[in-house]
Amino acid sequence: MDMRDVGEFALALVLAAWKAFVLSVVWGWFVVPLGAPAIGVLHAYGLMLMLSLVTYSIDRHKKLEEIATSEKLVFGFVHPAVALAISGAVYFFI
Repeated sequence: MDMRDVGEFALALVLAAWKAFVLSVVWGWFVVPLGAPAIGVLHAYGLMLMLSLVTYSIDRHKKLEEIATSEKLVFGFVHPAVALAISGAVYFFI
């Protein structure tokens, strides 16, 4: 395992924590008002793992090694940030 692998692993952990945080916030905005209990970041991460088991698909056009770290970073950070921003705008009008 070289330093690039260690860096990619660290990036994956940080992005997973970021996505779990976003999910826990959005859950609090939209699901808690319907009567469900609030969840923390670890519960959100568990839900993400559970959902990935049933929704996982392989991109047949790219192998994981072929995807640039910058692309992983952009998708891993920007996608949840945009989801959070749009969810916040929707929540504002509820």
